[in-house]
Formats: sequence, C-alpha cells, structure tokens
Amino acid sequence: MSKIVIIFVLTYLGGIFAAILIDGAYGIFLYEIEYCVNPRSQWWYGNLPDLRYSFIIAIITFAGFLMRIRKYSQNRIFAAPQTKWLLSLTILMGLVSFIAVWPEKHKEIYINHLKIMGFVFLLYKMIDTPQKYEKMIWAFLIGCFYLGWVAHSLGRTGYGRLEGVGPSDSQEVNSLAAILITPIPILIFYIIEGKKYWQKIAALIFLAYIMDGVILTTSRGAFLGLVVSLLYFSYFIFFKRVKNFKFKMKMAFGLVLGLILFYQLTDVTFWERMTTLKHVEVGERELVGAEGGAHRTSYWFKGLDLVKEYPLGVGGWGYLYLSPQFISEDDLVQEAGGMRAPHSTWIDALVDYGYIGFILFLGMIFSCFKLSRKVRKHLLHTKNYYLYYQNVAIDAGFLAFLGAGTFIDRFYAETMYWFPAFLACFANIYLLKGYSSNGEKIFNEIDKKKPE
Repeated sequence: MSKIVIIFVLTYLGGIFAAILIDGAYGIFLYEIEYCVNPRSQWWYGNLPDLRYSFIIAIITFAGFLMRIRKYSQNRIFAAPQTKWLLSLTILMGLVSFIAVWPEKHKEIYINHLKIMGFVFLLYKMIDTPQKYEKMIWAFLIGCFYLGWVAHSLGRTGYGRLEGVGPSDSQEVNSLAAILITPIPILIFYIIEGKKYWQKIAALIFLAYIMDGVILTTSRGAFLGLVVSLLYFSYFIFFKRVKNFKFKMKMAFGLVLGLILFYQLTDVTFWERMTTLKHVEVGERELVGAEGGAHRTSYWFKGLDLVKEYPLGVGGWGYLYLSPQFISEDDLVQEAGGMRAPHSTWIDALVDYGYIGFILFLGMIFSCFKLSRKVRKHLLHTKNYYLYYQNVAIDAGFLAFLGAGTFIDRFYAETMYWFPAFLACFANIYLLKGYSSNGEKIFNEIDKKKPE
C-alpha cells in the first residue's frame, strides 16, 4: 500500500470521526479535500474499496449538523444577501424542467445542483468562528495543492497540455486551470501575513506547485482570469487609501514575489500559447485567427440568437443539445456526440435559463462583492487590516474563477457556488457576529441589521 493511500485513509477516517465526535464542520473540510483529490481518478485508487466516498461524507456531515443543530441556530441563512438570489435561481432551474429540451440531462444537472446547494447551506451554518474559517480555507488550499502536485508529477500529457487531472466536474484542462488560479491571491496573502511560520512556508510551497499546474495547462482563459484577479488585488494594495502604509508595502512585496515566481516557472510552450491571444481578431459575427479557439465568439453570438427564440431558457445543456441545428457540421465535436458547447459561463446561464435566470445569476455575483465591500468598510473602521486584505484575496480568487469562466462553461461547477459561501461566512463571522481575527468578539451581541 502506497504512502498516498495511507495518508488518504487516515485523513478520511479522521475527518469522519471528527465530524461526529467534535463538530460537523470537519465534514466540510474533508469534503473540500476529497472533491479536489477525486480518488476514483487516481492511479492508487485500486488499493481502496470501491465506495461512494463523497456521499458518505455528505451523510456524516449532515448527521453532525443535526446533532448540534441548536449550536448553529444563530447563523441565519437569509442574513446573507446571496441567499435570495441563489434560492430564486434554484427554484427557476426547477421550473425550467417543464420546458427543458433535454429533460433527462436537465434532471441530472438539477439534482446535482441541489446537492451543491445542500453543501453550501451546511457550510454557512457550521463555519461560524474564525478558527473554523481558517481550517476551511486551508482545506481548500490543501486540495488545490494536491491538484498542483499531481499536475507537476505528470507534466503535459497530450497536445502540449495537461489532460485528465482534477475533480469529477473539472477534468477538462481549462476547467482544471480555472480551479487552480483561485487560490493564488489567497496564498500570496498567507505568504506575507500568515500568523504562524508553517502557514508562510506551506503557502510558498503550495503556490509553487499550483502555479506550475496552471502553466502546464497552458489555458489562455485561466491566464486572463489570473491577470484580472491580480489587477483587482493590486488595486486594493496600491490605490485604496488604507492608512497602514507598512501593511500595504508587505502585501505589495508578496504580490511582486508571486509574479516573479510565476515568471520563473513558465516555459517556452506556455508563452508560445499565450502569444496567440494577440492574434485574435473579432469580426462582426465571428472570431478570426484564434489559434486553437476559432469561432469561439461566434458561439456566443449564436447563444444570443438562441435566447431570443427561447427567452425562458432551454434547460441544462440545452445549447449543447440544440447546437447541431445552428452550428455547421465542421464545428461540431464528435467526441461530444456531434454537439458544441457555448464556451462561456455567461452564455450558458443566459441560454439555459433565459433572461430571468441570467439576471438572478448576475444578482448572486454582484451581491457577493457588495457584501464584501460592506465587510471591508467595517474592517477599516476597526483597523483590522489583516482581515481586510484576507477578504480582498478571497474576492480576487472568486474573480479569477469568473474571469476564466468567461471562456469555458463553469455555470454548474461546484467552485462557482463555494466562493459565494466563503464570502457569506466571512461576513457572518466578522460583521454579524463581530469576531476579530484572533477569535475574540469585538462586540457581544449579533448585529440584527441585515446586510445591504
């Protein structure tokens, strides 16, 4: 039995027992790691019994929640503004079931979405202290590190890119890259501001492997998402009038260190693919000269035409199902059953759930950043710069995923809904409950005012 199998088994059993005996939140931590590891796809899985590992975690986590349900009663789910948008979107997805053009696939997608919503609900309810929040973030970072480590071990597996690595819903190379870029700003934050030396050292090691994984994917969409994320992070470091100059300079140093590390890890193959970005010429209704991604914007325009015909939506994977009707046979993908995806999360949301669904999706995203803005205003008032920049880093991670999602279909990905939950928990802990970063409460009573 390999060392990896032993580590996985010990981690899995430890998380299961901790979720029952200590706190259900340990089930959340375990699920994050198991999601990224995706044991069924690993070479060492043959040494394990063939079990539904994620399903077992879900059952145990829910049991841990029920055992301590009174303990979590103060974590009001509707205190987070994202909730009303997510709930409305979930209800709409159910209603679209009656008009879905691919009802079997839509049913499958909707059931999976309900499972994700269940996880998000439990996460918000049980992650309610600074200590739990830190463990939750580090569980996510550990999972992403494992992905980076596997990517580094395998190298490019075909066509100069990395394929077949990642969670069950993200094994396509661009989808993997979209996940790998999300922890980068968070790791930069911990390298500079980690409260313990092990956090700084671990963050630096994690960052090196994760960046190497991003480079091996050679995903242009992920690269653009990362650029947008770091520009957002840089704005808060260099242009926001945060009075603690020393703190800002430390964060600036961490950002520059991350950029230098990224550049040192890149190779010729990576930059050759990135240089194709400048050769993209967008015509009135098509994309010309995009090496490896020809006609991508033409698929987006087809989606805009499709939603005019189906303003209420076509259901899950409806664009894919209908694509043979409006896309030339030469552009269809035989490996996908002779169909073609829209290659954009935004177009996916718009076509699958119509104008209403698109508005609800945008509302969920904007509510996240609006809530973060309110949290940061509170943190500046209390001069808690550590939490201020931690919140910025998590925001930047979410923005990286959204940026990458502009060029791939990530509407149904779990990570799309994890980050709104991360941000909601952050607000619940540090705004509503009034905790400081060291776990002490700044005020005694929960703020009864609902976040704007």
